Amino acid sequence: MEFRSLRWVSAFWFCDCLLAGGSSQTAVAAELHWAINHAPPFHIVDGPLRGQGICDVLIERLHLLLPDVRAKREQMPQLRVTRELQHQHQLCFACMLQPKQPLSGVIYSDSTHQYRPHQVMTRPALANQLRRQFGPQPSFANLLKVPNLRFGYPAGRKYGILQPLIDAHQQQHPQQVLQRTGDNETIAMLNMVAHNRLDYTLEYPFVYQYYRELGGTELTLLPLTENQAEQPSGVIGCGNAPENQQLMPRINQVLPQLRRDPVFLQALRRWGV
Repeated sequence: MEFRSLRWVSAFWFCDCLLAGGSSQTAVAAELHWAINHAPPFHIVDGPLRGQGICDVLIERLHLLLPDVRAKREQMPQLRVTRELQHQHQLCFACMLQPKQPLSGVIYSDSTHQYRPHQVMTRPALANQLRRQFGPQPSFANLLKVPNLRFGYPAGRKYGILQPLIDAHQQQHPQQVLQRTGDNETIAMLNMVAHNRLDYTLEYPFVYQYYRELGGTELTLLPLTENQAEQPSGVIGCGNAPENQQLMPRINQVLPQLRRDPVFLQALRRWGV
């Protein structure tokens, strides 16, 4: 009887160890797979400011609030990020805009921070011409109607309430719109405008601030009538994979702490967000 009792005790001990081991493996396996791209100052992937971009700091501080969740980072172009998210892969992107119409296959966090509205960026001489024609705060819809002007933007980027205007114009006049893919698309677009290869682009003022800190050519920023009342919300977007579905409530639970985090707030102030 004593031998049988020992066998049963051993069996239960073995099963408990398996369950405990399985639970431990599940906890260790919790992981957020982050897409990052060469789009400063959202992500800064090289140089003396490496890792100090807005989204870099957001990811770092978020994981301090989720210490049992590992962070895996993979660099990829923005267009691929959007495609992978829509295919419901286990991927997240830290700095998306809260869309009016959510992308199919993507789940979104609560707000992480607020942005100032996008503005048109163009050469000073052309800005003066546009002001004379349309006033100090032109309508983006009117700018798109000017037949001899070329507009460009990084492929995969979205522009809130301006996006339907861009989509319609691109469908009707594809020769007047350039989408650029590749590394460092944000700064590349501003360089193309500065060197007369494009006439204007849309960007956040803080991206222009970074561009000027790098020694970029002076451009002029034009606020737009359509979006000046808008304060776009930044959100974390993830592919609708089971792992991300499980982790999104935990992300949302700690976001109030992230929004008060002094290091994250300093990063926002540093870049003028």
